Amino acid sequence: MNVLIKFGTFCKICLALFVFISGFGITRKMTEFAGGECNDKETYKQTISRFLKLYKNYLYMFLISLIITIIFYIFFGGLLNIKELYFSKGYRYGSIYMILDILCLSNLFGTPTLNLTWWYLPFAFLIIFITPMLQKFVKKYGITAYAVSILIPYLFSLPLNGSLYLIPTLMLSIYCAQNNTIEKIGGWKCHLRSINVTKILIYLFSVVMIYQIRQRVAIISVTDSLFALLVCLITYEMGKMCRFVGKGILFYLGKYSMMIFMVHTLVKKQWIPQIIFYPENYFIVLLWFLMVSFIVAWIYQKLIKHIDNFNKKIYNILKNNFNKISIGYKQNL
Repeated sequence: MNVLIKFGTFCKICLALFVFISGFGITRKMTEFAGGECNDKETYKQTISRFLKLYKNYLYMFLISLIITIIFYIFFGGLLNIKELYFSKGYRYGSIYMILDILCLSNLFGTPTLNLTWWYLPFAFLIIFITPMLQKFVKKYGITAYAVSILIPYLFSLPLNGSLYLIPTLMLSIYCAQNNTIEKIGGWKCHLRSINVTKILIYLFSVVMIYQIRQRVAIISVTDSLFALLVCLITYEMGKMCRFVGKGILFYLGKYSMMIFMVHTLVKKQWIPQIIFYPENYFIVLLWFLMVSFIVAWIYQKLIKHIDNFNKKIYNILKNNFNKISIGYKQNL
């Protein structure tokens, strides 16, 4: 049980990983333009496009989750009653609660939500908007910007609750993306024959050391950011060592990771908890839960893609008909 608790405590770095990957990906994407520099107009365009795409996918995900939750409650003994969740205080308040949930504001106002994990989405939107601004700061001051982001909460006695402790992780991800840090560390060579294995062992040793520091000193803004970097380095080396791991397992886990994160709570707590926790071994449960969550995330992505394509077709049909009506009306004038 002690080993299980330690393993579970270490795994509570998923938010730091999401923040690191998000900041890294956005920075890399935005520096692909104009020889590494993204002008203000292009920055604004990409930011709005990224926000709208994420929010649109959330709306589809909310609708699908709502329907599936109702079906599971009625036909399969699901644990969540939508009527009790939103409308326990009447339809007036229920409508407000549902609108707030659709707008990703439930966590802010402390109102009922279909999925507690969705509290992260407002912070994901925030990352989209603040990353372009932080890029300029990091580019000017380098790694010093990361150190400043760690010190500011302590200098001004700011509480490290909520998402504030993740800002250093975002700063570090931007720095690594701008300076090719992961590629540079990954390209390090020495006289040892099994250099990739050696580097992975060094990274794992570093993870253990940082974990010990994390357990003894409450500086998660530092430890979680370093954890995220080390996990990325380990997966980078594993991808180089084995094409199947890099282009197969890790690629698809990364591709569906956001959706897995968004739906895993529904699967575990509201839809099929009896099936998820049926195996008696905790680590078998972990692997089984990951596999089920991956399948559900894959189905979600396919449904969202089909819904989006259907909406585009409807939009084009309406647009063409409107244009024809407009042309006919002008000809009659």
